[in-house]
Amino acid sequence: MVDEVPTLSIAALLDAIDKGVMALLEQYKEIGLSRVTAERMSSLPLEKRLALEEIMLEPSVELLLNVAGEGTDFKSVNDLSTGQKCTAILHLLLLESHEPLIADQPEDHLDNAFIADHIVQELRATKQCRQFLLATHNANIPVFGDAEWIAPLYEQVHHSGVDELAMGSIDLDSVKIRVSQILEGGRDAFEMRRAKYGY
Repeated sequence: MVDEVPTLSIAALLDAIDKGVMALLEQYKEIGLSRVTAERMSSLPLEKRLALEEIMLEPSVELLLNVAGEGTDFKSVNDLSTGQKCTAILHLLLLESHEPLIADQPEDHLDNAFIADHIVQELRATKQCRQFLLATHNANIPVFGDAEWIAPLYEQVHHSGVDELAMGSIDLDSVKIRVSQILEGGRDAFEMRRAKYGY
């Protein structure tokens, strides 16, 4: 029952106990307090009531995400889709901190619009005071996020390696070529998308 009360005041509970069964039912019936329980509570001996005054309630945390495009519509993380859960967790990870953040494919389950409009903006705003090390398949993160250093990885048997000839700033031609090949699907795929979108 305690978990069902939005804000449980021990003082208010003790006051209702002192006033009797009807006061308890009036205050707590909607959250499931039965008459039998109310009668038992109202007949508590003094020592039990004093013990209630000393009770320590454990803090509880509920994570909510505003899922409305405009306005507010907060939902519990337990009621969110996988993508929305990832969104909530990523927002927590990007809260103000000076500790480095290492993440493997933070774009998983997130749509590109959210990455470009929110995640990339947060990365750009905080990269001067925090180090980010991200492994990604999404071009928006290193390109729009204005990554200081990009290191393309390749797979070998039982391990991976770094393409040392194509790592560094996105301003380097060798890095641009590898980024377009790996993240954009190559120049032809990039140009085809540009032509289809009309810009």
